[in-house]
Amino acid sequence: MRWISFALGVIFTLDMLSHRTVDEVAFFQVGQGDAALISKAGSNILVDTGPRNDYFDGGQRFVWPELHRRGIRRLDAVFLTHFDRDHYGGLAAILERVQVDRVIIVDVEGVSSVNLAILETLGVRSDQLVIIRSAELLNFGSFKVEAVPGLTGNDNFKSPFLAVNYGVDRVILTGDAPSEVEKYWSKLGLAGGRILKAGHHGSDKSLGMNWLEIMDPQYVVFSCGRNNVWGHPSFGALGRAKQSGASVLRTDSMGTLRFMPDATGRLHLVSREDRAAVAKFFQR
Repeated sequence: MRWISFALGVIFTLDMLSHRTVDEVAFFQVGQGDAALISKAGSNILVDTGPRNDYFDGGQRFVWPELHRRGIRRLDAVFLTHFDRDHYGGLAAILERVQVDRVIIVDVEGVSSVNLAILETLGVRSDQLVIIRSAELLNFGSFKVEAVPGLTGNDNFKSPFLAVNYGVDRVILTGDAPSEVEKYWSKLGLAGGRILKAGHHGSDKSLGMNWLEIMDPQYVVFSCGRNNVWGHPSFGALGRAKQSGASVLRTDSMGTLRFMPDATGRLHLVSREDRAAVAKFFQR
């Protein structure tokens, strides 16, 4: 029986090593929805929490397993870009399983009573909720997030501009912002970044050429569900991203997309083949 105990000890040790927290920016495969993790030097934030509908809970099925594999038991903040269920639906499952310090909403109009009721139903406490109504630079210790509200109007128009200053790189996330909001941000003179998440899953009303020129990304990430009924990403958005010279990355066909920093702080795309064999074995 001694060899069995030894084998179990080795497996347990390897399992622990494969679940260690690492520095990375990850765009999770959550189907038709959004969820992105930014981790650096022990600071962790989540931008959106995946979808929830009558058939599955993206927070429970997709986002929590990704956090668990990384050994993340605490999030400094969860940003909800806007109140569409494919972005906030998984929040309740996350709050049940992870310590969340803050839930942050960036909206020039604040949060309506209807949406406050939604947050309460999801389990957000009043002492967790942070509402930002004007541009702010938020410090998460090892990285900063520039948060700029969108416009008034429907939920998509209210999506914020979030720029994560990560080492020598910037990562830009814009929720479901359409081209009208991109034009507004362009007039503000906001700086771009090497990694840009396509607005609204790559709908034809996002990723205007002028916006792409200003943002000047090396990578454009499309977070979308396979064969989704909305046809995201659109041929137009894909074509404009390719025309800009950026590399096109898609969660529907490529799975979770991970960027990890080198010694200089520059983020590099990590393929599934780059993971250690032990880590692959325990990616369950």
